[in-house]
Parts: sequence; C-alpha cells; structure tokens
Amino acid sequence: MPPWMHYFAILIQMVGIPMNIIVFVAIAHIHLGSQLTTKLLLTQCAFDCLTCICALLKAMKPGLGYTGYHTLDNILCRIWFSYFIFWLFVLMSISNLVCTALDRLIAVVFNSIYQNHQTVYIALCYTCIAIYSISLASINLLLLDYRENRCIPSHNKHGNWIDSLIQVDSVGWPLLSYLIPCVILIAIYGKVINVLRKPQMIVLRIVEKGTEVQPIGRKGKRQRQLAKSLTIATSMMQTLFLITHIYDRIYYFLGIHHWIEYRVGSPNHLLGLWIITLNNCINPTALIITMKPLRKWLSSCSHRFFLIARSGVGGSSGSE
Repeated sequence: MPPWMHYFAILIQMVGIPMNIIVFVAIAHIHLGSQLTTKLLLTQCAFDCLTCICALLKAMKPGLGYTGYHTLDNILCRIWFSYFIFWLFVLMSISNLVCTALDRLIAVVFNSIYQNHQTVYIALCYTCIAIYSISLASINLLLLDYRENRCIPSHNKHGNWIDSLIQVDSVGWPLLSYLIPCVILIAIYGKVINVLRKPQMIVLRIVEKGTEVQPIGRKGKRQRQLAKSLTIATSMMQTLFLITHIYDRIYYFLGIHHWIEYRVGSPNHLLGLWIITLNNCINPTALIITMKPLRKWLSSCSHRFFLIARSGVGGSSGSE
C-alpha cells in the first residue's frame, strides 16, 4: 500500500470514530419524537463507528490475525483477511440507511399507522438488517483459502463450484448491495420530499372539538420542521452512500470477470474500501449540519465543558 493511501486511511478513521461516538451520545440525549427514528440513527452511528474501527485496524496492522495455530489461522483468514467483518458492518450500515428511508416514508405519509406500530417496525427493521447483511457478507468467507500457512485467493479460474458461485455473486453483489438500494432510496425520498412540499403539509393542522374548529399550529409546525430536517439529514447520508460505494462495486465486477486484475488487499481494492469509509466518517457530520436539536445539545455541552474547564483553571490559579 502506498504511503499516501496508508496515511489517508488512518486520517479518515481517526476522524470518523470520535465523530460517530459524539453523535451517538448526542442522539441518545435528545428527543426526536419517534422511538424507531432514534434507534435507527443510533445504530447508524454504531455501524459506521465499527466500520471505521475495522478499517483503522486494517490500515495500521494489515497483518493482524496470524497466531501460529493452523485451525485458528484458517478461521481468521476467512473472517478477517477476507474482509468479512468489514463488509458485515458496511452492509449493516447500508441496510440501516434503507430502513431509515422507510422510516421517513411511513412517518411522513402514514403517520397515524406509524405511531401505533413502533415496536413491530423496530423488530422488522433489525431482523431484515441481520438477514440481509449476513447473507451478502458470507460470500467473502469463500474468497480466500488458507494453504501453506498463508491466505491465497480461492477463485483463480479453477472452474470449481466456488468460482461459479463467485461469478454469480459478481452480478448479484452490485445489484443487491448498491443498485437496488439506490433505486429504493431514490424512490422513497422522491415520494417523501414530494409530500413535504405539498401546500396541505404546510397548512396548520386542524382539530375538531364539537362544532368548533381549533388550530394547533405551533406543535404541528415543530413536527413538520423536525420531519423536514430528519429527511434532509438522511437523504444527505443516502447521497454520500451513492457516491462513495460506486468505485468498489465497479472494481469488483470487472475483477471477478477477469477484465482487470482483482486481488484482495491490493492497492486498488484498498482504495475502494477507504473511499467507502469516507461515507461512514461524513454521516455524523451530515446529521450535525442538518439537525437543529443535535446542534443545540452539542453546543450546550461544549459551553458547559468550557465553563468547567475555565473554572478549573481559575481555581488552580487562585490556590497558587
């Protein structure tokens, strides 16, 4: 790996890890009006942080994993050197983004149903995330084989069943991990943005009380502003996903079909992975920029920390 790529990868992760932790703590302390939205944003930060940690370990200790025990090294070869763990967290992050988009769609378009079935939606979301991520990431377990005390590619035109399966996966992987999520996300956010832009969504909500009609505008306006900021934040995260994941999908597709050289751990392969982690690094920044409650909480914490630090410095100076 070239030195510039090595330092670039480390820098991304050193920024991404603390940013995701800070935003995770902040989201846990603010009220977003929806249990499902809060949980999805929390797990988004968790998955992004875990992806950054895996990438940092790969960048700093590329040889991490060999123990000298054949059975253990065989297992580590398949789950660590094949990037199975890395892709598992990446796929969890992707599927969490899709669930977040569906959350926005149901919250904006079918609000009455949404509020009454939060627990069911939470269970469905995390079940789908687990099944989708494990199913797609499991192909990485077959990319490498442990022979003669080292990991070697297991798909070099041998014509065996693994090679055939990987050929099928070369088409299925870009479709299932990129193209189909992209289409779903674009369609969902197109619908959500269209609904939010309708004049009737801006009009103050009306509540009938007997024969009297009472406006409850202030609360409705706050709810709409929160829905709008959440939609902008999550749509920014989807856009980052579209941009940062395309290089790796194209490289994998061309490489598996032997149109270009594809090698796990090569500079071209690693470049795609580091670009992907840019998404995990920028996601918390997108949330901070677009969500006012998040900015207010962080600003309040920063102010309190500054006051405590200043009083501590003043106290120590006075004692001297």
